[in-house]
Amino acid sequence: MKLQQINHFLILARYEHMAVAADELGITQSALSRSISTLEAELGCKLFDRIGNRILLNHNGESFFSYAGNALESLNQGQAALRRNTYEVSGKIRIACNAPFLGTLPCFQEYSFLNPLVSFRITQNHTDQRDSRSEVSNDFILDMKCSGSSCSSNRQFWVEQELYRSEYCFVVSPQYPGYKNLRFRGGRIELPSASGERFVTPQETGPGARSATRAICTNAGFLPKSYYQTDDLMVTLSLIERGMAVGLLPALSLPSDSGLCRNIQEYRIADYDASFSLYIMRKKKELLKEAALDFWEFLLNYYNLPADTNC
Repeated sequence: MKLQQINHFLILARYEHMAVAADELGITQSALSRSISTLEAELGCKLFDRIGNRILLNHNGESFFSYAGNALESLNQGQAALRRNTYEVSGKIRIACNAPFLGTLPCFQEYSFLNPLVSFRITQNHTDQRDSRSEVSNDFILDMKCSGSSCSSNRQFWVEQELYRSEYCFVVSPQYPGYKNLRFRGGRIELPSASGERFVTPQETGPGARSATRAICTNAGFLPKSYYQTDDLMVTLSLIERGMAVGLLPALSLPSDSGLCRNIQEYRIADYDASFSLYIMRKKKELLKEAALDFWEFLLNYYNLPADTNC
């Protein structure tokens, strides 16, 4: 039994969703499935029940979950304690986030826990700010590109690195007035059926602004009817939960705690590409301070990315 298998089990148990768990781990769904199957073979019992397209933690999994979680947490705390005792890097890391709802990625929290002398300043930027404030005052720019959309513009003094690929989900409450008009198929939504519904969307400012919601809906053959614009994730979830609107959200931004937003249901999108690539850009290394360089190396290890040989 390997620690990696334990971690894979805990993440899958948290989400009970193979695609979302694989995205967070930065591995393929088939690799995650093999890891879980190997663990189950070693334990001599099934940890999950597979019902159609769903995967649910069963009684055995629930019993194993607390022990596995406690064991891994103890090891992580021991490792963190050793690192904190010897860690000397300090400073502030400045990140401009051009990707709505993704400014609180787990990697930021993990780095802060391991390196308490370093702090983050993460600001949410809009299109008309990207080529001015972002490129002057920030160490990194966090951005995304949906399938069929264009990337950021001229940034000749920046180095770009893709972190992972994920997808958007359609999010709705059964209390939404138009819920019965939506068409679902095998845990997925036929997105054109939502063409006349009210969407809560990210803010779009500046010339040429185009949110992921608009890009995905356009790919499905319609323009979304924007009921409310906000970059605040909790406001977005609150509006959807109360049945005031529907939305498209990155799978990894959806709450993993079942106690949050109980009335929200998420669906993958059928027939149309709702994938996106999340990437981060750094300045030239000679322009980065020690803390930013240290965080960059941490990111490469965290996402199992190749070593960076660029200047």
